[in-house]
Amino acid sequence: AGERTEPAVEPETLEEAAVTPVATRPFVLGYRDPVTGAELANFGRRAGALVLDTAFLGVLFIGVPVALGAPVLLVAASFLGPSLYRWLMIGAKGQTLGKMALGIQVRRSEDAGRVSYSRALGREVAEQLLGVFVFPAIFSYLRPLWNPRRQTWHDSWAETIAVRI
Repeated sequence: AGERTEPAVEPETLEEAAVTPVATRPFVLGYRDPVTGAELANFGRRAGALVLDTAFLGVLFIGVPVALGAPVLLVAASFLGPSLYRWLMIGAKGQTLGKMALGIQVRRSEDAGRVSYSRALGREVAEQLLGVFVFPAIFSYLRPLWNPRRQTWHDSWAETIAVRI
């Protein structure tokens, strides 16, 4: 006899969505978080925001000290500047300039609410700890490609998600 299969059914409530296995669809627009229902930022937007922020931070914290001929400032700025920038921007607005340009924001993973300064600091510390090791850092930045909530490791550890606004 033939094997009977049930047709695929989309979850109707957030509770059903939270326990329904789904593919992460990393490049699909409009993909919703299975827990909060918020529209998650796709991988392309997250990567683009990272590139924009890296370019901005490179000019600000490396280019400016080099132009001023200040090697001590260069060392201090290149280590502390980017972390302070990300922590304060995520704590204040939930966004860095790159995230603002591409319409994404960091939110709490449990309810998609505003991120506090303390949670933003935890996220930044986790990102810096991962950055000490090349392969875990790369793996973390690629993790949204297969994670159902499109989270990096520093997102998971700080209990944050990146949403489209």
